[in-house]
Amino acid sequence: MIQKPNQKTVSLLLRLVIGMVCIGICLSLAIPYSLSIRNRRHERVVSAMSSLVTGEGVPETATYNPDIDGPHPIVLLWADGSDHVWNWELPPNWFPTSPDKTELVALLNYEQPVAVETCIYQLTTVTRYRRDLGVIVREARTGRILTNSTLRGDEPMRCPESLPVYQTRIDGPHVALESVVKWLCPVVQPGNCP
Repeated sequence: MIQKPNQKTVSLLLRLVIGMVCIGICLSLAIPYSLSIRNRRHERVVSAMSSLVTGEGVPETATYNPDIDGPHPIVLLWADGSDHVWNWELPPNWFPTSPDKTELVALLNYEQPVAVETCIYQLTTVTRYRRDLGVIVREARTGRILTNSTLRGDEPMRCPESLPVYQTRIDGPHVALESVVKWLCPVVQPGNCP
């Protein structure tokens, strides 16, 4: 037998539903707002650091002191000064919240294919390419180069027994963010790397 709910139960359920709707509306308004603030901060930091491409420092930035454990906030830019998508994936506290908190800038060159082997087939030849990534780390305030390196990508797959006749290359995987973070860690978080 189903009982008819009393006035008190209906009132309580109605308040609960209204409360949940209000929370949903508030969250749907708050999350995009906080993301837009984060996007604006991000854009301000990236655009303020673009002069480091030419080696010109940014006087409004924080001083880099390698004797302090860190993290020393860093911005990743392509070699042309444009924003790198990995900035959004850096470890917590690595990306600066404002230009005046920025200490370091890493300039990443576009990946360079490096031929590692040419395989000869009956009707074609195929070259295997590894992808290497050049990285330069500059002190944001002075533009001084602190370190640089070419990070080697993983080897491409071996030449198989047969390939489509139109295929002329086998590319290795892109250099992974994890490899870049591991290489940057001694500069960004000296004495605090895995």
